Amino acid sequence: MKGVTAAQHMVKPGGRILIVAQCAEGVGSPEFARRLATMKGYDEFLAEIRDAAVEVDQWQLERLALVGQKFELFFFTPGVTRSQAGFLGERLYGSLNEAVAATLDGLPADARVALVPEGPYTFARAGEPVGA
Repeated sequence: MKGVTAAQHMVKPGGRILIVAQCAEGVGSPEFARRLATMKGYDEFLAEIRDAAVEVDQWQLERLALVGQKFELFFFTPGVTRSQAGFLGERLYGSLNEAVAATLDGLPADARVALVPEGPYTFARAGEPVGA
């Protein structure tokens, strides 16, 4: 989720973000896993937690939901199954090639793409293209 937070500053409104994460240890904490599996949508999740007591790791899904309200999110997370991903499973792909193809599908030929290999350690912001 930290990588999503960094990437959001580089994407145009309504743009797309592909999250690539190995998730070799699975989904995460039991609290996070439960919330993720039962998540029905970004708006619904934010409304659900608005007046509820804060739970362990809730912040991660909260950040994801806030980003997901603004951008289209796609996922390649081999350590996470569709059933574990809740509604996010609709855009969870079984291979990196499928995920990249789905993310790029319908974009203009001159669309700009950025790779953020170390999301949590990246300070990203959109600006003028290099050489412009």
